[in-house]
Order: sequence, then structure tokens, then C-alpha cells
Amino acid sequence: MRVKCNKKKNPSISKNQIFMTGIELLIGASAIAGKDTFKKTVSSVNEALSDKAKKFFNQIKTERQIGKLYSQIAKVRKVKTLGQLDRAVDLYSFYCDSHVYLGKSRKKITRISDFGTSENILIEGVAGQGKSIFLRYLCSAELVLGEYIPVFIELRKIGNGESLIENILETLKSYHLDLNEEVLREIADSGRLLLLLDAFDELNQGAKKRILNEIEMLSNRHEKLRILII
Repeated sequence: MRVKCNKKKNPSISKNQIFMTGIELLIGASAIAGKDTFKKTVSSVNEALSDKAKKFFNQIKTERQIGKLYSQIAKVRKVKTLGQLDRAVDLYSFYCDSHVYLGKSRKKITRISDFGTSENILIEGVAGQGKSIFLRYLCSAELVLGEYIPVFIELRKIGNGESLIENILETLKSYHLDLNEEVLREIADSGRLLLLLDAFDELNQGAKKRILNEIEMLSNRHEKLRILII
């Protein structure tokens, strides 16, 4: 499914203004509740795995380990801006509602289910429109909502010859979740894995073709896997 990102009607933001959606308020004020919801998601994924895969996934079965995983994924909210190049800031200090065009209809999106489809989604838009910030926002929102284990991937950082699967595994390893490809595929089949793939257009032509083939293979092999691409 293709959708177009749109920001035309968003208000300008002064230094002292913060615009909050219902989801943003949930994330900003309910970190403990978010962690509890995420813990239930992790437990439900674990139940769906084979006994062999559980040996790997059980490395995050304690509350402390789940908290570490949650905190690592939540770091996707920290970004550098033109007004703050020396350190990362929380995107909720400047984020404003994002809208997309679904066909000819303009719709505000605060969570994945707002797209109204179970298909994988390609978000299109011009450079500088805020697509990457939008994707980071969705990652952090879904983390708190607890329906998925969201994984944010910056495609431009994939090395020469490195596969998308290898990069996903390395990203999960940075989350303190050291899995192999077999376990990753089982998690994808559980319907609880959300891949948010950023900056596809920044790949060179050779890498684009290779990564696109991998995305198509993942989508075809794992029907319950959710993928968002910009």
C-alpha cells in the first residue's frame, strides 16, 4: 500500500509550544504503564515460539531485562535537530501531528492501526517533509501501545554486502536481544514484529534492488510481519 506524507496544514511551533496527541500524552505520562504493556507483548511472543527458539528469547524473561529492551527501543525518540546539533533531544518536544493521503482522503496518523489496513505500507513524500521523524514517532508510539515489538532500521547504514536480515539482527543485538535468524523468523511469524525501514531513497541503485528483493522475500514468507517503508 502506498500513502503520501502531508504536513501542509500543521501549525508552526514556537520555542515554548508542545503539541500533544492522545498517544503522545500516553507516552509522556505513562512510562510505567507502557513498560507493563510491552512486557505482556514480549510474553505473548515467547508463548508463540518453539521450545528451541524460547531458549534464545528467554534471555529477556526478567522484568529488569525487559525494561532494558524497552529503554533501548525508546531511544529512537532522541534526535538531533537544526536548532540543537550538539545533543539529541526528545522528538516529543517539537513533534506535531502527521497526516497522510490515503488515495484522495487526508488522515491524521497517531498509530499503525490508523492506516486502516493490514498491508505493508510505503510512505512517499518530498525531502524535508518529516518522514523520518514520523517513522520514529510511530516506533515509539507502538512501543508503548504494546501490540508489536517495533524495530527501527536506518537503511542508509546497511554496509556493502550486508543483508537486511543481518542488519535487523545487529539492531536487536544493540537492544540486548542476541538472536539468530531462525528465532527472528519465528517472531516475524507471530504477527508481533513491526519493521520500520527508514530512508530507502538514500540507498544507491545497486543496494536498492538488493534490499527491495529482501523486503519482498520477507513479506512473502511472513504474512503476519508488518513493514513500513519511507
